[in-house]
Amino acid sequence: MRSRAALVLALAAAEAGCELPPGAPDGALTLTPRNFDGGTIDLAGADLTLPTLPGNLLPLDGGVGAPPLARLIFTITDGDDGQPVPSRVIFRPPPHAGFADSITSGRYDPLSWGGNTGAVVGPGVLGSPEGVLLAYGTGEVPVPAGTYSLFITRGPEYEAVETSVTVSAGEVRPISAELERSVDTRGWLAADMHVHTSRSFDSWMRGDRRVISMVTGGVEVIVPTDHNVSTDLAPAIRALGYGPDRVGTVTGNEFNFKEGHAGVYPVAPPPVFRQEGMPPGPPDCSMGSTAIYCTTAALAFPRMHAELPGVTVVTVNHPFWPEGDLGYFTNIQWGAGTAHPLPALLPTAGLFDAMEVLNGYQTRATVENNLVADWFFLLEHGHRITALGNSDTHRINWVRGGWPRTWLRLPNDRPGDTTGAGLSEAIKHNRAIASTGPFVIFTADGAQIGDTVVPLRPGVVSLDITADAPAWIDLDRVRVYVDGELRQDFQVSRGLRPVFHTRFDEKIAGDGFIVVFASGSRPLPPDVVGELSHTIGREMLPWAITNPIFVDGDGDGVWSPPRPAVRHLTRPPAPLAAREELSVPVGCGPDDPTPLETPEQLLLPLLDP
Repeated sequence: MRSRAALVLALAAAEAGCELPPGAPDGALTLTPRNFDGGTIDLAGADLTLPTLPGNLLPLDGGVGAPPLARLIFTITDGDDGQPVPSRVIFRPPPHAGFADSITSGRYDPLSWGGNTGAVVGPGVLGSPEGVLLAYGTGEVPVPAGTYSLFITRGPEYEAVETSVTVSAGEVRPISAELERSVDTRGWLAADMHVHTSRSFDSWMRGDRRVISMVTGGVEVIVPTDHNVSTDLAPAIRALGYGPDRVGTVTGNEFNFKEGHAGVYPVAPPPVFRQEGMPPGPPDCSMGSTAIYCTTAALAFPRMHAELPGVTVVTVNHPFWPEGDLGYFTNIQWGAGTAHPLPALLPTAGLFDAMEVLNGYQTRATVENNLVADWFFLLEHGHRITALGNSDTHRINWVRGGWPRTWLRLPNDRPGDTTGAGLSEAIKHNRAIASTGPFVIFTADGAQIGDTVVPLRPGVVSLDITADAPAWIDLDRVRVYVDGELRQDFQVSRGLRPVFHTRFDEKIAGDGFIVVFASGSRPLPPDVVGELSHTIGREMLPWAITNPIFVDGDGDGVWSPPRPAVRHLTRPPAPLAAREELSVPVGCGPDDPTPLETPEQLLLPLLDP
């Protein structure tokens, strides 16, 4: 019998496109890539008609002689207008195997096939192993008789409703809930810009289901990034009937170049054509292939920017991936978490626009600390790299869409009005907040995140900081960094709305940058944000990281930050937990087996360990 830890890693390897270790035992978890039919892109309409795949067949009765199922009739409304709103209903415990496989037998399994694809439970109701997604806020859900605790949510801008229900066989029970939008994010739209659909070789999620998984979690701008193939979700959004007030999309791609992966958006909308994503397994570049995944970073980044010259932005996805070969920084052995210590500057530092500091597969504080340290280093050397948070979701569960996410300050208020040019402008100008839940904004002498400000008074700026989160997301600390150094550390107590607000003056010498972090110490619910972090012991914590406000201290109109001396932490981060327990799949391991155990690290700890 293969261990649970081994199954978990095998799934991660399959999603990443890596080979399983040699000699894997019979019966090991296998996720063989689908046999694509070679037809047109399948973006079915709101009826959610499904192909016959494992996990798509949901028996709605208990079989001969079994007691009839109860039926829950859900109506979930928005507290602002009283209208039904897309939302998720999580069942604790899930009925038997969960709604994406069978509600009449078996047991709940986050690694089930239904977690790859979802399953139709009823009109407008999409099943997941832990509960259901209500595409329009209403729906009928059959369940076996019993008692269930329900957690009803639509993401981190809303309060959740928690209730319990006991139903008997054959009973029909209406359940209504009103979700209060308690976090004020006006001027910012929630985006997930690292999203996979079934057009990626390592994802089974159809486009319409991917859209539902995002909208029910409060994501307002979706950027699909399938491997080496451009995807447009606009047809799926139209088919589902979501209007511009609900969601928008920008066509994107995840180019797998030789040393790593990059999110590229916007790109030209694709024609309707065959699946052309990178095949599973390591690419064969021995024949001099010119495919993007055989191209070095120095050549690949300009090629990516050339998709829509002057508009397309390039993001380094999951730059630091200590367990695998998916991270660009890891592969070239650059950065705070690798064997090559700073201050050697990244050779392609001026060739990309953004980097993920938060990624759904990397939820360990040591990884985040290293990434933020690298990001600070690049900023200190004059590179206005934008920090992003994206999910990298491949399934309906496991790593869930919108966890993490990025709030973007865009020139439009309606998600559906988001354009590729507008999204590009926001990212190029650092108008972004990366988050696993909390929302934090600030101004400096009135300037907003991403702006450059000339202080109104020499050597000092007036900061105004607001941090907030719904009651179900912990928020207990706010920190202010100036030029990569911790200046203020506020302990936050609940009881106010917003949770935290302060104004104060902060000294700053010359040109520099200011960043604000907000965090909580209580982990997020894994059935809300994704089971991966909990299953492998890396709970996702509430973190929010603003992009900088840049300070032109001398007022000469040129931002020229100093290049400070290297700062070291006196203690190293903890070694990778359970490294002995999880054997790294072939093709996914760094040459250095212990890249996190270097004796000195920069700028740590920034986030809570």
